[in-house]
Amino acid sequence: MAQKYFKPILIGVVALIVLFLFVNRATNQEKEIIEDKTLDITENAKDFHLSTNGMMIFDGKKLYFCDKNFDFLKSVSSKDRELEVFFDNNYAFLYDADLKKVFEYKDTGELLNTITLDENLYNVKYLNKNIVFHMKGDGDEVLSILRSDGSLEEIYRSSNAIMSFDVYDESTFAVAELELDATGYKSILNARGYNNLSTEEFNSEGALCVFTTKNEVLMVTDKNMYVFGNDETKHIEVPNVTDVLIKERSIYLLHSGILSKYNFNLEEQSKQVLAANVNHLAQIANSVYAYGNSDIGGDLGKKSQFYKRLGFSADEIKIFGVTIGTLKNGRIRTFKIVNKRSLTSESTPVGAEE
Repeated sequence: MAQKYFKPILIGVVALIVLFLFVNRATNQEKEIIEDKTLDITENAKDFHLSTNGMMIFDGKKLYFCDKNFDFLKSVSSKDRELEVFFDNNYAFLYDADLKKVFEYKDTGELLNTITLDENLYNVKYLNKNIVFHMKGDGDEVLSILRSDGSLEEIYRSSNAIMSFDVYDESTFAVAELELDATGYKSILNARGYNNLSTEEFNSEGALCVFTTKNEVLMVTDKNMYVFGNDETKHIEVPNVTDVLIKERSIYLLHSGILSKYNFNLEEQSKQVLAANVNHLAQIANSVYAYGNSDIGGDLGKKSQFYKRLGFSADEIKIFGVTIGTLKNGRIRTFKIVNKRSLTSESTPVGAEE
């Protein structure tokens, strides 16, 4: 009787083993970066942004929209005035400082809102589905949330310099300020919506990053890392931090070419020396990337971890999905991250001799 079922069970086990090996191989394939395109839309680009629907490029007076193949769609311009641009998520915000107006565009080129400001726009962030304007006025700095109808709702105002902030929702957020006086400087953390936290001061520390969850506030300074929440405060000393990335419940610190990973109990989970000259961190899909002007490290901490050198020093690098965009001397180039076995005879790996 047992022999009757032995063969089907054996076949099933073998099939599972083969499937496991296939999936494991597929998820741990060696990566390569290949050249994709050099865009000829403008030779005077000052900034660009990769997004879900393609790319947006800004040259100081004109904003260009490109589709997913990075082909030109449309452009908008001021004609005779210099503008500023702020990018985040799938949006571009063209700012006319003379008129104190902001034109909000979707990455497809659709004009969504025209917003009139009372203060000067300093930055725009997309945080937990909230678009937050950071503005500066006469002696004050202001944070306001942009509504879908183009109106602004002020949520915070301070006479100090706002160094970092994060918004969980319009009533739950945290702001790190810098206060200067005759005795030196200090950072002030102000939180709203947290039962056990309102204001904390940190003498001779400069805030680098603030991150909020529903019940916790994380702050990284140039000397320490703090987590406030659950009726207790945790903190540890940290080295000179270059960049910070929060991915799910993990905190990644980049410092002196080393990537350290912590949990929210501030326990170090891992540490690795990076074989690249990098100063920025990014989350791409479910992986951690680090990059500098010419070096890129991807899938860090995984078996598929890889490093690539572009072969030139870019003025700016941005990564979105499997696309890398570079800006150098006003020109935009794109590259693709691919599995090595998917390379074709026409693919040119970065750094390969021609």
